[in-house]
Amino acid sequence: MPADVDVTLGYHDRLASLSAVARDSMGRQVLSGRAALPLDLALGSVTGSRRLDGPLTGQVVLDSFSLAALPLSSRKFTGVDGKVGAELGLGGTWKAPKYTGRAGLRHG
Repeated sequence: MPADVDVTLGYHDRLASLSAVARDSMGRQVLSGRAALPLDLALGSVTGSRRLDGPLTGQVVLDSFSLAALPLSSRKFTGVDGKVGAELGLGGTWKAPKYTGRAGLRHG
């Protein structure tokens, strides 16, 4: 499991943003992510959807995340090992989102 996670949330000019970094117990970065979503988060009444026109952007990168660190407490899962690497992306718009990605498992 990640031992340290830093998350930053922001909202400016009707754009919600998030960035995150997770490190394992040895201090190695195992996850990074960022996203920017056009949203109306006004505290007052909002007419229509809170989802605004504009591009969606996002990316998550897992780098050598150890599966052995997952707290799996089931008889169906034993001896889980290996490291996962992945890149996931988000683009497009709310009406036509585009997802991309790839993943791999080493020593599983």
